Amino acid sequence: MPDLLNDFLNPSFLSTLVVSNNASQASGQESRNCRECGESIEPLVIECPFCGTVNPFDKRRREKSNRPEREITTTVASENHNGIYSILKNSDGSFSCTCSSFLKQNDVQNGAGYATCKHIRNNFNRSVLPQLDNPKQPTDWQKAFLKKLGVTNMENLTNAQAYFLIKDHLDWQGVSYREIEEMLQTHGKVSILPIIGVGIEFESHVPQSLGREGLSAKLIEAGLPCRVTGYDHTLYTDEQGRPQFKIATDGSVTAPEGFQPMEVVTPKLFGEKGFGDVSKMLQILKDENVGVNRSCSAHVHVSAYDYSDEELLHLALVWAKIEAPVLWYFVSPSRRNHNFYCKRINGDYLERLTIRGASGIGDRCYSLNVAAFNQYKTVEFRLHNGTTNAEKIIPWVIFLMKLVESVKNGLRHSEVEATLEGVFKAVGMIDSAITPIQRAREFLAERYERFQQLREDLEDTSATPTPINLERIDDILSRRPELLDDVRRNYEVRQSLQNSAPALAANSIRNIRHLRASRHMWTDMENHVPDIDAATYTIPGISNSSFTLTREGDNRVELSDKLTCRCAAFRRGNFCLHSINLAQHLFRKILDRDYPLPANHMDYIRQGGD
Repeated sequence: MPDLLNDFLNPSFLSTLVVSNNASQASGQESRNCRECGESIEPLVIECPFCGTVNPFDKRRREKSNRPEREITTTVASENHNGIYSILKNSDGSFSCTCSSFLKQNDVQNGAGYATCKHIRNNFNRSVLPQLDNPKQPTDWQKAFLKKLGVTNMENLTNAQAYFLIKDHLDWQGVSYREIEEMLQTHGKVSILPIIGVGIEFESHVPQSLGREGLSAKLIEAGLPCRVTGYDHTLYTDEQGRPQFKIATDGSVTAPEGFQPMEVVTPKLFGEKGFGDVSKMLQILKDENVGVNRSCSAHVHVSAYDYSDEELLHLALVWAKIEAPVLWYFVSPSRRNHNFYCKRINGDYLERLTIRGASGIGDRCYSLNVAAFNQYKTVEFRLHNGTTNAEKIIPWVIFLMKLVESVKNGLRHSEVEATLEGVFKAVGMIDSAITPIQRAREFLAERYERFQQLREDLEDTSATPTPINLERIDDILSRRPELLDDVRRNYEVRQSLQNSAPALAANSIRNIRHLRASRHMWTDMENHVPDIDAATYTIPGISNSSFTLTREGDNRVELSDKLTCRCAAFRRGNFCLHSINLAQHLFRKILDRDYPLPANHMDYIRQGGD
């Protein structure tokens, strides 16, 4: 990785950030045509207002006396286990932060004359935040450059903040200013790494002579905070607030003799530094003879905190279209739908996701796992084989980051050609991408060609899957407003049935379920009532006794059916605790059967079906 700070402070570095009067005169005052779209643009305009292309510009030099400086004032540990951030004071009196919100200029405020994130505001307790009047504003080139780095909100930035924001973005990307400048001069655009977090779970087996505790000590010795845990999904930090690696147990791994199964779980990883930590960790695993076999995999979690259910569905549709024809050849053949823990997305999966959202997918053992989306706001990709090789996993992670970002930016499955080049183009792994993305593309392309050739040499017909009927899903998408109307209508009917007291028999299911059930009675009705349409039900009592209840009605249970219990309490008043508990269970089952709702139906109701 280049020495970015020295490069940044070089007199010629960021030479184009300030437009001097002499440079303006030298560039001429006549309009010119955009090299991409051909539209006429005004003199000195850097970014084409029609297509966004950055057009060739004159070399400009920022004077040494005009170069901002900054110093660290404090550090703060992230409340969300994202690491430790630095708050820095800039020479113009403004402040910067190295958190992702400040990098993207999301959730920033301007109450002091410059952009502030919550860490800056909290550090100064808001009321004593230093004020800045009429600071120097960012130049047009700074704005154009930041926009190409994904920053669209620049109204609160000062010139110095913009200067250092560019530097921090370059640190994140692991590239020099000159590389991106050259991309913009050559192509007018640049594809960069998304500013989103990822986490990786490495299934493997460790020598028993070292054990999980011994491996943890090796990581800590190398400067990687670590702890040994059971199987859990908790994020941990050390005493300094640094996110920790976890070494956990894993029951799905079959370890050879002399080894223990385990899973090494990374903390949240961000940018080039995160890749560096993974490379260091994996090198230690290889040095300590940690191995993998066919029972192992590498699962990648990508943050989707700002995803909607709609975007999650579009991600699944893109994935379904490209999984078998392209993605299968990025990974080992053992991962191609032959593994219970990594099933291929199918039509039923997509239909449930279309109608019910992420909570409609209860099974996490798919190549694209959305089951944890509602709880953790991540999507898990389980397709990759086990590995301790950073050169294999990092290109895969970069591809997944670009895929998640592309769908968030509007990519749809109808726009993706299910070929290697079509997939690369769709996610921005193109000629105008920065070096880490270019390297990832080259590795994945070589891997694709090698596994394709292997399949052809072995005449492996099992690697030619049945295509998914995406037309059926498109039809469901087109009818989604109608389906959501059904959801709302069923919701209203269910609410009415919940609150109504109709003129039915006193011992009808609908009437008995209004009564108060026992808190002490065993109520695990799922196990005791396997068939809700049965004519008789055996319900356990408070003690070891049991009672048989009879249903009076047709073969299909209905709310108007009458229940009768043989206990003395029922004979006295036409109801008892046994019949109440049973009626409440049957009531819920009948509503789910006749008026189905998605598990996250209240989100649909609140959002009006959008």
